[in-house]
Amino acid sequence: MKIKLDDYKIMYRLIATFVVILVGGLWVISQLYSSSYKVKDNMKMLDQDHLPRLESIYTLQAEIKTLGLVLYSYYETTDTTTYRTRWKDKQQKIKQIVVDLDKPFINDVNQYLLNLNTIAHKFDLEMQDPATDWDMLRNHLAESAKLSDEFDHVLANHAEVLQVSFKHYSDNTEQLISKMLIAQIAFSTFVLLVLAVVGFLLIRQLKQHQVLRELALYPEKNPYPVIRLNNQGDVLYLNPAAGQLAQSLGCVESPLQLLPSDYRLQQHNEINTLQAYESKDYPLGDKLFSAIFHQTDNDDSLYAYLLDVTDRATAEKELIYRSNHDVLTGLPNRRRLVEALDNKTKASQSPFSVLLIKVSRLDLINASLGHEMSDSILMAISARLATFVGEQTHCQLDLYSFESGSWIIIYNNSAVHSLAKELGNKLVSLFVAPLIIEDVELSMQCTLGISFYPEGGYTTKELLRNADAALRQGIKESLAVRLYSDDLTEQAIRWLELEQGLKHALDNQELSLHIQPKVNAQTGEFVGGEALIRWKYKGVSISPAEFIPIAEGSDLIIGIGEWALTTACQQWVAWKHKGLDPKRIAVNISAQHFMQADFVALVKQILNLTGMPAAALELEITEEVATENPEQLIKIMTRLKALGVSLAIDDFGTGYSSLSYLKQFPIDTLKIDKSFVSRMTSSENDAAIVRMIMSLAKELKLDVVAEGVEIESEYKALADLGCDYIQGFYFYKPLPLEQYHTLLLGSEELT
Repeated sequence: MKIKLDDYKIMYRLIATFVVILVGGLWVISQLYSSSYKVKDNMKMLDQDHLPRLESIYTLQAEIKTLGLVLYSYYETTDTTTYRTRWKDKQQKIKQIVVDLDKPFINDVNQYLLNLNTIAHKFDLEMQDPATDWDMLRNHLAESAKLSDEFDHVLANHAEVLQVSFKHYSDNTEQLISKMLIAQIAFSTFVLLVLAVVGFLLIRQLKQHQVLRELALYPEKNPYPVIRLNNQGDVLYLNPAAGQLAQSLGCVESPLQLLPSDYRLQQHNEINTLQAYESKDYPLGDKLFSAIFHQTDNDDSLYAYLLDVTDRATAEKELIYRSNHDVLTGLPNRRRLVEALDNKTKASQSPFSVLLIKVSRLDLINASLGHEMSDSILMAISARLATFVGEQTHCQLDLYSFESGSWIIIYNNSAVHSLAKELGNKLVSLFVAPLIIEDVELSMQCTLGISFYPEGGYTTKELLRNADAALRQGIKESLAVRLYSDDLTEQAIRWLELEQGLKHALDNQELSLHIQPKVNAQTGEFVGGEALIRWKYKGVSISPAEFIPIAEGSDLIIGIGEWALTTACQQWVAWKHKGLDPKRIAVNISAQHFMQADFVALVKQILNLTGMPAAALELEITEEVATENPEQLIKIMTRLKALGVSLAIDDFGTGYSSLSYLKQFPIDTLKIDKSFVSRMTSSENDAAIVRMIMSLAKELKLDVVAEGVEIESEYKALADLGCDYIQGFYFYKPLPLEQYHTLLLGSEELT
């Protein structure tokens, strides 16, 4: 009976245990069910929402990179139809990709497309313009590349948001699993084992899902090769594009050949500090590729994204070629000429001759037959000269395009006058036969000026100047070939005489300042002025166009610039002390002076000594300065801006390469060169340049001053274009200080 009672107790206990286990089990099951349901929701969110969005982001990034290449292809081929078709197709594809994305992200994409379309529209308009401005096109390409880089950051930000969300769901899932494990441990070893098995299965499922998620980042339809590697460098995955590339190159068995040979070294150097890095361009077959390596957080895998950059590299080579060659004739340009002469003179090589060739009557042909005919003439003459140079096997000749309508030939290893003149006569004879262009027969004439190294100059500047002096003298003397010699001295004597006189004038305070007022283009209100140097020598006024080059050719320009800056500041302060409002005053600074190491310190010293407020001073430099050493120039400008001084680029539009740096210059004002202003009402090309400068200044938030405005039609045209300020005889001539004082008093209006 006792045993039976004990049996009953055991049974009761077993039943109780069973009931407890059953109740506990049911509770655990309910908890498991609840937790598993939440895990299922998390997995559904990842699989049906986050992964497709990530796939769309990476696909969108690839399409946008391709969209950027369309502009480069258009730049290279100039095929408008193909460009517009590809552009439209790419935009439609991008819009299809983003249709299921978040509205804020769609807004970002639409804004990017809007900005890019604006650039592309300007690019397309410039390409359609008969007088295509290639500098402007390169500027648009640079803007497009910058915009693409900025949008890459936007894509990265959106991807980062998704990664944060991934982490949130992952953490939440881990917490649920932990609760499930704790609940099972509380009941029995059996439940613990069951939960361990379930946990193991869940962990394995999560790992499998993680692998599937990673593979989903590289969809089968991705047109770009994608490679996944482990830290040992073993290839784990090739997407179809990578597989096709490996097959085409015959490296299916060794797909690491698709990567740059030094990627492991780069991986060691870069991936420790960066999550991503880009390799240099490297060849694969007959194309160039670039590889972007990326390692995600909490992942031992390395991903390589391969991009065919053949078109981009070709475009870059084309840009380099165009920067060193004349666009019209294809000949090496002035930049290449200066480099060659600098190398030859600095290396003190054997004597050589410089032949400057100038063709006459081009201005007349422009006026009568148009620029297209002039361009055809220049190309025909260049071809004739190139053929002649190639045929002179007995001597070493190098041909360069110098300026419009002029060429230079370097006669290497010879400074013999008779040989140079003989060569010059042969060149003149090339023009005996008329040119026949578009059934028009044209008789052209040329004049040559020849200088010699070293007797005709030791530097590039001297050789070119003396060749030009010989050419101008040849035109005066009606000689087809004129050699530079010391008896060509009238100009040289004048030069030396004025140089000595200028030095005496500087030492004895014989220079003077005039100020040419500037006015608001819209209201005509007087807003300030530009200080201009004047000099009388032996009672005769010497033009700045004559004495400034003399000063620049010597060390005098530094002293003159310092005098002008000091005098202008002193006069401004004197007027201020009289209760007048002198407004802002601008002072021209030469290239040599501006690039001096102590120039910023000099400006600061003058401002401190005179008491001139920096905000009332504007320094003008010519665009020529910007072509010499842009990086150094930016440093000097930045230091000047820190003082509070305003900066202006004078004679804008006459330089060669400053447009590529303009957006980096901390300047306030662009001054349109008067040569464009004077011709804008009669020349559509010059008017287009003025409009381009206006548009560029507006984009960069710069003021525009038009100088040399002399007639009402010029003023009205500029005002209609939105020009900010006008400077020229139409309103005011340069005024002596006493008349400028009167203007400040407001007692007399001078026009």
